[in-house]
Amino acid sequence: MKYYQEFAQKMILTFGDVETIVGNRYTAARIIADYEEKGFLIRIKKNLYAVASMENGGFIPNEFRIGCALKSDAFISHHSAFVFYGYYNQVYSTVDVSSPTRFENLVFGGKEYRHHSSALLQQVETVGYAIRVTTIERTIVDSIKDMKKTMELEELIRCVEMVPWIKEKGLLETLSAYDNHLLWKKVGYLLSNCKIKFELTDSFFEACRNYGGKSLGYFYSDAKTSQHYDKEWGIYVPSIKIDQEVSPDVLI
Repeated sequence: MKYYQEFAQKMILTFGDVETIVGNRYTAARIIADYEEKGFLIRIKKNLYAVASMENGGFIPNEFRIGCALKSDAFISHHSAFVFYGYYNQVYSTVDVSSPTRFENLVFGGKEYRHHSSALLQQVETVGYAIRVTTIERTIVDSIKDMKKTMELEELIRCVEMVPWIKEKGLLETLSAYDNHLLWKKVGYLLSNCKIKFELTDSFFEACRNYGGKSLGYFYSDAKTSQHYDKEWGIYVPSIKIDQEVSPDVLI
């Protein structure tokens, strides 16, 4: 118990962290083995440990801290970023983690930590202590880009409903970084239904059309999903219901 308080302050530890705290490698190895046996440390994966709570026996760090600790360049993304911001209210069992460096998906504490390869580090913020997460603007763009890999369209629409505001600049920066013609069109199409809510300018949608060019594609790559051609955006889009009478210009 000598080092528990110092360990608990860090919440998540590597062997190197323990060695720094206790003073040498031999003692670090002994302490880790001892604390694991007593339940004070819980192995997440090789060379990564969560500190257990003395109150309930669970682990102290939440899933966002754990996800970011899986790799030094990892960050929370996609549906898990919506969860982090409080814009996802359904039961979930997966944690979406992006990073340029690959790691194998793993299950810990009843949740699967799912890796998404991403070399793009723009529009990623550090919140609090050691939690890196995509901005809400990039979260929306990423969720559209990877539609069906992390969430269904209906889920995304529910999340967007809960978002109070977004920054047009963040959307443009993310879209410019990806430089994908079809993605410009997809984002423009989806957000055109909530133009008033987010106070998006005509110039934003003009940029989506201009950079989208004349490329023809599908909002979904899934051939089983019913889609129809949208003349305004020049893409095939899913048949979704928008109730303009209840909430004009807001997707429901």
